[in-house]
Amino acid sequence: MDAINTDGTKAVHEVADLIEQVHASDPAQAQELFARTARGIGAEDRTRLEALFDGRGVEDLHIDGHPRRPERPSHTEWRTKEMTPEDKAKLEGLYNDKLHRPGQDKPEIMLLSAKADDGGTLSGSQAQETLTGGTGEDAELAQAPQLVPVPGYRSDVFKSPKGQKDWLTWQADVGKLSSASESEQRAYAEIFAAEGGMASDPTSSAASGIMQNTLDELVTKGQLPAAYKGLSPSSLSSEQRATVYRAYADHALSLAGGHKALGKLDAQSASALADTLFRHGREGGAEIVQNAINTVTPAAVKATGPVGPETFGAYQKLAADPATRKRLMDALADARKDTVKGKATAQAEAARFDHFRNGSAF
Repeated sequence: MDAINTDGTKAVHEVADLIEQVHASDPAQAQELFARTARGIGAEDRTRLEALFDGRGVEDLHIDGHPRRPERPSHTEWRTKEMTPEDKAKLEGLYNDKLHRPGQDKPEIMLLSAKADDGGTLSGSQAQETLTGGTGEDAELAQAPQLVPVPGYRSDVFKSPKGQKDWLTWQADVGKLSSASESEQRAYAEIFAAEGGMASDPTSSAASGIMQNTLDELVTKGQLPAAYKGLSPSSLSSEQRATVYRAYADHALSLAGGHKALGKLDAQSASALADTLFRHGREGGAEIVQNAINTVTPAAVKATGPVGPETFGAYQKLAADPATRKRLMDALADARKDTVKGKATAQAEAARFDHFRNGSAF
């Protein structure tokens, strides 16, 4: 089994919460989870985990039959660190799958979330509160394969129980799209967060960033089923909005392979490209992308409209190298900020654009 590095107080507390809940109904399964986790983490984190159980009166857990160390520092003395998305995914896999015994229902809590470098967080207890019930829609949602952290600059949008559930539901619905790559799914999550989740814009017809004229155009062009004709953006379900996002990607990137083009890029570059085209339009967004490419590699492409093979190829090449990707992301954010200078929304928009500079967030 892969080693698990929980890396920090927050992660250890979440794991301890999960084990304690299992312990209440199935001590043997809790022991298995404790032992496997303890074997895969560092000595410092193992000490933290043991100390937490001592403080909660759960002292029967052990590691491979060996007694636990009697002297441990107080958990209040530990510095809070952050759990990486990779470690979070490993822990989710351990808890959801490796300890699921045939013939038994899965434990109630299926989700662990962790705070990315600039992301928001849904704690294990919050996820449990959001997903109580364990049957039907909530059970399906609870078994969603992965979580994308809420971008830090939009964490306020998803603080409420409804916001948390909207965020989880969105990821589950995007995951239902046929053959959706990880980069494509991440791109739609970033756009959904930037556009305020399921909320409607009080100043326009938009909902989740979907404008009425865009929705109508996609239906007219045949990129959405006829069943979408006459619908308003605010009336669309989360799953329907995910379908619209893909239809728009197919439209905006029609000359470069449609939504499949996003799967040829890393998550950061795919998200930055998709968000630019979504926010600034098929033509306007493409010109911003082309100008950013030319900032890094002068005269590499013509800034004349839709993203085609030449533009996408140049973007993909720059994105493939971490050094030039950083320069490309900076140039793209700067070019986007130039388009909103002097506008009342400039500051809020800048936070959105600058988010994509930060590679560690992806």
